[in-house]
Amino acid sequence: MSEYDYRDAGLEPDVVAHAPEVRRMVLSEPQTRGFTAMDRYLSLEGAYRSAKTTTALLKVGHWCWEYPGIPWLLSRWTDENTFSQLRPAFLELWGDRVYKWLPDEKCYLIYSKDSESKGIYSRIHFTGLRPSEGTSPFSKVHGKKIACALIDQPEEIPEGYFDHMRTRLSAPGFPQQLILCPNPQVKTHWLSENFPEDNSRRDDGYYLVKFRMRDNVIGLGEEYVAQRERELRHKPAEYRRALLGERGLPFAGKPVFAGLFQRELHGSQPVAFNPSLQLIETYDYGHRHPAVTWTQYPNGRMHVLGGVLGDDMHLEKFAAEVIKIRGEWFPTVDESMLLWTADPAGSARNSQGSRSGIDILQDFGISPRVVPDANQPPRQDFAIQTISGYLERAWYDGTPVFAVDPNRFVIVNKHGERHADSVLVDGFEVGFVWDDDKTYGNTNYPHIRPWKRDKWFEHPFVTLLYSVLAFAPPDAAEQVGVLRNAASIRRAKRALETTTIVDAGTGGTRYRTESEILDALHGRNQRRIKEAQIENARQKDEWRAVKRAQRDDRRDDGRPEFHWTGYASGRERLYFNSRRGVGARPATRRAGI
Repeated sequence: MSEYDYRDAGLEPDVVAHAPEVRRMVLSEPQTRGFTAMDRYLSLEGAYRSAKTTTALLKVGHWCWEYPGIPWLLSRWTDENTFSQLRPAFLELWGDRVYKWLPDEKCYLIYSKDSESKGIYSRIHFTGLRPSEGTSPFSKVHGKKIACALIDQPEEIPEGYFDHMRTRLSAPGFPQQLILCPNPQVKTHWLSENFPEDNSRRDDGYYLVKFRMRDNVIGLGEEYVAQRERELRHKPAEYRRALLGERGLPFAGKPVFAGLFQRELHGSQPVAFNPSLQLIETYDYGHRHPAVTWTQYPNGRMHVLGGVLGDDMHLEKFAAEVIKIRGEWFPTVDESMLLWTADPAGSARNSQGSRSGIDILQDFGISPRVVPDANQPPRQDFAIQTISGYLERAWYDGTPVFAVDPNRFVIVNKHGERHADSVLVDGFEVGFVWDDDKTYGNTNYPHIRPWKRDKWFEHPFVTLLYSVLAFAPPDAAEQVGVLRNAASIRRAKRALETTTIVDAGTGGTRYRTESEILDALHGRNQRRIKEAQIENARQKDEWRAVKRAQRDDRRDDGRPEFHWTGYASGRERLYFNSRRGVGARPATRRAGI
């Protein structure tokens, strides 16, 4: 090839001048897997600058040499990007292997191992896939007989083009492969569905190789990679997408709970289920992606125990899967302690009388308590502010009052297959974002900031808003000793005044002095207030137990006895009826109690 005239190939002189005669490249483990894979459909997906396209182009040039005469197609969505970005990248690697440019066919003839002995050259066609106006959708590839294709940045193209390209790999006598080089995309994208991260479709010919930026550290240099890691360490979404190549993270938008949610503090430890508390099961009917979450509100806290997201499922099948998962995760839950709420849109009926989402859930013994205005922006904003309050507050010893389980979340498809995901934790950290392209300017609530409906994070997170609106206690802050109004201060003062403490000097019990009470109230000593609340409740229970022990059961005249009842469960209150005597009746149940 020393006598080869590059001018006949239509190459740029500067490209020719820098074309190396010998290439020595050290491939990382993912690059090696992509370079050697023979699967029919191969996706080299991952972080920016991780050498995805370079690995694919190395394979193109290598196969052109090893399989003489093999026809390739190299494409992006537009002609402009194909010829201004993809073509120069190929020439930078393989410029000295080009024999001739055929302008009418937009095709390079490439040297193969049989070119000098048999005159056989491989072919590489370049074209954008986007059709010209007024032409058929796939006109750019019609008539091209190819064995292999490389599509760079395939997230730009509609799924129909991917389906069509699978039928174009038809040239006989050569290995056939369709290579895609996408950047990370959302989990509902057709690329995510065709190339699952667990490679469960590899037997069908679909193989995914994931790349991180550090996989290309030899090409980029340690200094560049380390600098990018430092620059993005405080931007978790961009860090995980740009450096780690993770899917499903938003490309734009400020997280709703930015500055409040801390992954290590709020979402890194398992959250225990308390069978003595009510378990709240909340449904969203989302089109193709129904969701459910489980929450509990123990004494001023909010615990998100887990959730399920359906993938291309109808509600009827989804509800059956949810019941199975509930039984596996919470086997000790008592049915009387299980409460439900749901999207209020599911209770609406149309004029034809078709069944609603509530009707379907009721077939499974699920009877949600629906908050009619739960989808109104002011109400959802209130729920977001409530969750933010939980994230801001802490117990008197510094432990957070909000927690989300990082392990109990699965995505289940219509075949009943499950795979674990970190949707909830990711959503709190970066996925549940504000919508900067939308406002409520022409409404009665222009001050409210809308959150983004992204068809993924929106479904489990709206269930958390429904749960808060239906069952979160109104005095959650007061339960952890945060006094925000006069009524809560009065209740805390009463608890401090009526609770005895041990005197440090005498060892006996006494009531608090006025100065000690004021110090606890105005010094914001949450620990003393909470201890007083707990001790006050304990002393009241002790007094009631004494009264029950002292009741008189010796009357024999047939008249009703005096009984103290209903205090063991905490769910009844005494009442007196002049005709029936003292008895008990169930207290009116309040949300969250």
